[in-house]
Amino acid sequence: MECNTPRLETERLVLRRFTAADLESLFRLMADRAVNTFLPWFPLETEAAAAGYLQSHYLDYYRRPVGFRWAVCLGETDRPIGYVHVDDGDAHDLGDLGARLRRGGRRRGGELPALRRRPIHHRYP
Repeated sequence: MECNTPRLETERLVLRRFTAADLESLFRLMADRAVNTFLPWFPLETEAAAAGYLQSHYLDYYRRPVGFRWAVCLGETDRPIGYVHVDDGDAHDLGDLGARLRRGGRRRGGELPALRRRPIHHRYP
């Protein structure tokens, strides 16, 4: 079983790894000032910046033995409408859960508040 960002599916959503083919969708999400208002970085301004972000925050990350950085996709299109991250912490930090959906992705089966109501249980070797 894959231990770094395994594919998870529900009736309406697919959580999967980002790929190079997702650049346009990621750029749309990360360039939206309203979606990124309270995040610790500035919205991305160019597709080249999005390509660098995709490489450093996702594609390189997937080389680790264990990790959790999903693209949230509608099952009908398999195109990213958001992301979910579960980042491990260190000796002083317990980790971080982060999630964002693009504005058009809400109320279509991708509501992230469900994470508070129904935890994802997944075991790894």
